[in-house]
Amino acid sequence: MPGIAALIGGRAERLALDPLLAGIQVGPTERAAAIAVNGAVLGHVRLGLGGEEGGIARRGSYVLALWGAGPGLVPKTNGDGGSPGNGVTPERPLVEELLDRIAAQGPPAIADLDGIAACCLYDERTETAYLANDRLGFARLYYRVDGGRLLIASRAQAIADSAVLDLAAVGQLLQVGYPLGDRTLYAAVKLLPPASFATWHAGQFLIRRVWEPPAPSTATIGVDEAAAALEQAVTRATERALDPQLRAVLPISGGLDSRLLLGIARSRSELVTLSFGHGHSRDVTFGGQLARVAGTSHRSVPLPSDYMAVLGPRAVYLTEGMAPIESAHMLCLNPALAGSPSLLISGFLGGVASGAHLGWVEPGEEAMEPQAAARALFERRYREGFSDDELKRLVRKPYLREMEGAAFDTFFNTYRRGEGAIGRAERVNFELRQRRFVVYQVTLFGATAVVRAPFADRGVVETVLGLPLEARRQQRAYRRLLIQSFPDLARVPHTATGVPLLGSPLGLALRRRLEWCRWYGVARLTHGLVRTHDYRQYAHYGEWIRTAAQNFFADLVGDHDHLGDLLDLRVAADLFRAHLDGRVDAHGRLSAFATLALFRRQLARRNAPEPERPAAIAR
Repeated sequence: MPGIAALIGGRAERLALDPLLAGIQVGPTERAAAIAVNGAVLGHVRLGLGGEEGGIARRGSYVLALWGAGPGLVPKTNGDGGSPGNGVTPERPLVEELLDRIAAQGPPAIADLDGIAACCLYDERTETAYLANDRLGFARLYYRVDGGRLLIASRAQAIADSAVLDLAAVGQLLQVGYPLGDRTLYAAVKLLPPASFATWHAGQFLIRRVWEPPAPSTATIGVDEAAAALEQAVTRATERALDPQLRAVLPISGGLDSRLLLGIARSRSELVTLSFGHGHSRDVTFGGQLARVAGTSHRSVPLPSDYMAVLGPRAVYLTEGMAPIESAHMLCLNPALAGSPSLLISGFLGGVASGAHLGWVEPGEEAMEPQAAARALFERRYREGFSDDELKRLVRKPYLREMEGAAFDTFFNTYRRGEGAIGRAERVNFELRQRRFVVYQVTLFGATAVVRAPFADRGVVETVLGLPLEARRQQRAYRRLLIQSFPDLARVPHTATGVPLLGSPLGLALRRRLEWCRWYGVARLTHGLVRTHDYRQYAHYGEWIRTAAQNFFADLVGDHDHLGDLLDLRVAADLFRAHLDGRVDAHGRLSAFATLALFRRQLARRNAPEPERPAAIAR
């Protein structure tokens, strides 16, 4: 998997870096390179498909290792302030462009990287190392301080010295579905925070944040003007993302993000589109309709009902337990990406950035105490796993203290740094939820393709966050942009609502009423006895756990060898039976449990080959 690794301090020799580079590599086509100097050795792994950004190079006393999956990692402007693209030619690698800036401006030139990127810079003259990542922290960079040494890698397992678990991260996984903040499931390994510029010198490690999300804008521009600004920013970012060396592939659904990228990219590249999900999902149906309207070469990739059992172990290995097992559905696209070198254009994040989440703030929360408002938001939108009471019953008492409250404490510490209820909600959404989602998307898709996300481009982020709230509420500017610029695509129904964005007022009103009757009216009339089949999800998570993946989950729920010391498996078994009987929908809790079980199995397999033992627990 593309990434970087570094060993700073101590006996930093070339051979010492090999285990770290091996810990990053997950595919047969990947290639590694390294440079060793006095006091440090840095390495870089590339996918081997061509068209990739990043690399490793030395100039004077500086050694730079850079990796990224986003466009325009080094912002370049022409005379009028516009961007002509990333400005990088095959003869002039991007790492060299960044070294030019470092030579002119010094190490701070690496701070505030654009797109999805991270790097490590070492100055042999001063024996100082510098780390930096993008504003939203989408390029993962892990670190571990080991006495007088600093170990760095883009995969946590590469620098984990033992199988000791971080219990707080385990508690977060069980409650939210993934670790939060800087935590990983490895006790000694931390994730570099977003927008970081970190310095290591003489055994001291300091992290400074170089960018903060702005407070919600109070600008008074209209929706049309906001839509025009958004279109300009996304168009520029998409053009920067496309690469003539690679086959452009765009996963499309019936959502707004991929629809906008489809409208922009279809006239600028020979585009291949993919949809995936169960056969009657709206994403497959509406994605196919969008492809026909746009005239792209399209393929629908079926999602089998046993995908969690088949692909789950691989997904947990690739994400290192940092994402729930349900996200394994993304691996279904990898066979379609194999073959000719592919550039996957990710639309994830766009709709959220443009205001889809603003409705998460309930009326009255502005007047609430921050901690009470945070708790309400956490329970309503973020806690998809075990409740506090359920966690107390599930976790054995010696380990409960470190898990209990870990998820909400990290959530609230992030929440309170924002301004106002909306600003706070936006902050936790970007730093906690979206960061993890984009990271595991880049990780799972990045095993077979170069991944770029135009919505992570600095210009798009600044434009979106600079729009007035009224233009972002209910995604007004986003929807106006699609209706005005791509009316043919706007006439295809939207997955979330089942209703097109554009059509006759009477027709749209009738569709909305029909959808309301389908989702709510039938259930009310029958007092909940009859519920409409849900076509909106990629997968029927709860139903498939009861059917195709039942044996797989039963095996994990009963895994005493790897979980019995940590959890009371009788509680897990009772929950599993209740789910199978249809008394509860526990797919979120069971998914988090299964993720932990698979991670701990893999950890034990790597660290105790004969016989297998459960990984140790940090006390």
